Amino acid sequence: MGSDFVDLGVSFFDEDFTLDPFPYLEELYGREEVLGFEADGMKFVFRFDQARQIIRSRVCRRELPEGARIAEREKIYATRYPNRAAFFAHNYTTRPNGPDFTLKKLMMDFLDETAHVADFSGARPVYERLAIKGQEDEYVEAISTLPLRVMLSACGLPFSERELLQLQGAGLDFLKALDNVGDESLLKACDDAVVRVFGYLDERLGEAEPDARVQQLIRKGQGLGIGEETLRYNIAGNLIIALANTAGISSAFVLRTLIRNPEIRRELARQPDLVRNDHVVTELLRRDNHVKALLRYVHEDFDIGPFTLERGEPIYLFFPGLNMDPSLYPEPCAIDLDRKFSGANTLVFGGSAHICIGRKLGIEFVKKMVEGFLEHLPDEVWLEEANTEADGSWVAERIIKKLDVEFE
Repeated sequence: MGSDFVDLGVSFFDEDFTLDPFPYLEELYGREEVLGFEADGMKFVFRFDQARQIIRSRVCRRELPEGARIAEREKIYATRYPNRAAFFAHNYTTRPNGPDFTLKKLMMDFLDETAHVADFSGARPVYERLAIKGQEDEYVEAISTLPLRVMLSACGLPFSERELLQLQGAGLDFLKALDNVGDESLLKACDDAVVRVFGYLDERLGEAEPDARVQQLIRKGQGLGIGEETLRYNIAGNLIIALANTAGISSAFVLRTLIRNPEIRRELARQPDLVRNDHVVTELLRRDNHVKALLRYVHEDFDIGPFTLERGEPIYLFFPGLNMDPSLYPEPCAIDLDRKFSGANTLVFGGSAHICIGRKLGIEFVKKMVEGFLEHLPDEVWLEEANTEADGSWVAERIIKKLDVEFE
């Protein structure tokens, strides 16, 4: 039986779908004859168990299949956009000879250690804005640079306010092109973004103190036989580009969740130790976060129950759907502070060999942001939902651009 993807009836990039996709998927979960949905020429798996099979499979990979049409197109793109191509050639997940697990462990350990020394004291002015009476609709803009600011400071990399904004913009330009491979204007912007990030590193890396964490990382990596150029590319990707959006964008969704659920907000305020619980933070991220979809390529015919994914087929994992699968999460739209997570029931940070190397850092950063929200949000606060604005044009990410927060 061939795989069956049904037309969702809405564009994947529609703002309403980007912000709240569950109503569009609710009826599909119970349809056994459906593997996934199709929108804008792309195919998406949205159930947890099926996505977990794909993630754990050795035949569904990030690497392009030999001879696939997209592989030929990538060769052309590599010539047109050499900086983008060089970035992927040095990234630990997309190196030509397969993943580099020594490099992955180095970066994962570095991010884990940095998460525990990161100083969020500079966030107070941003949080305090939430306690100002009246309309506050520029929160996302105010918070977006905060994770990158904290990370650069923790790593010992100097920066100016102008450079911070440039790096933030470069990170967004890079990630907006991820899996949007049909739009060459995005690929050009991505290529330019890599140039801007390396321009910053060329100027500022040498100014970092010898005992700065970023210098320690480079020395440790070189001791493991990892070249300096590869290390610089992974500093660019896993520190600057990743932090330019991830925690800041997720924080907007977490804030929306807290405001929408006043009883949860009050319970967390009454029991602050809950905020320090990894399971609670994971539950907030399960309910709503920035990750939208990630692409895998089928390298050999692959069966999922009665369905078959054919070799060369691109398949997207739709994370807002996986995280709301009612067969795994009873009352999926509700926040359950007692829910427990393990590798068997969460893909919030990926899974198997594809676990996000920034998992611990992401959880620690979100904890800090939630603590700030709870401390400064007034009790009587709500959202003017109709005024919320999103950028749905990304494949991999979903972005809240504006939250209209109102106070009593």
